[in-house]
Amino acid sequence: MLATQQAVPALLGKPFPLVIRQISDGDAVPNSGGVITPTAGVTVSVSSSAFTDTVQMYFTSLAFAGVVAPGNIGVFYELDALYGSSGQPAQLQPGQTYTITVTYDEANLPPGFDETRLALYYWNNGQWMKEPTSAVDTVANTITATPNHFSLWSALAVHEIYLPVVFK
Repeated sequence: MLATQQAVPALLGKPFPLVIRQISDGDAVPNSGGVITPTAGVTVSVSSSAFTDTVQMYFTSLAFAGVVAPGNIGVFYELDALYGSSGQPAQLQPGQTYTITVTYDEANLPPGFDETRLALYYWNNGQWMKEPTSAVDTVANTITATPNHFSLWSALAVHEIYLPVVFK
């Protein structure tokens, strides 16, 4: 997992200034499903039959000092699952998802930013990709998604810049 964590700052041309907090033993989730709260402000819910066996969920909070990402609001983490019996990487069963809810702090939003533009993004092939199931609740200050994969994740606030069209 550490190599993946080192890749993001490297690809962004930044040094490796990370503070990592990992749950050393992971949180067990049986194949009957369950809910874990790996850190304050994060809830992961796994439905029954999402996995064929009990898994250990590993949530790693990452603090990127000085990393520039579109609308970085300071929420970076990696989520992985390993089968408890073999220690091998666990994959969700076909058609299965899990739900993750992340709480954010409005004070970390760029000035004048529209909260409804927040979303969860995952790192894929050297770029941040918006998770299509991502939804923001501006009253509860949460972002919820139901992905079907594990990855390096971030809550980002993406700005759109409109440039004037000049005709000659």
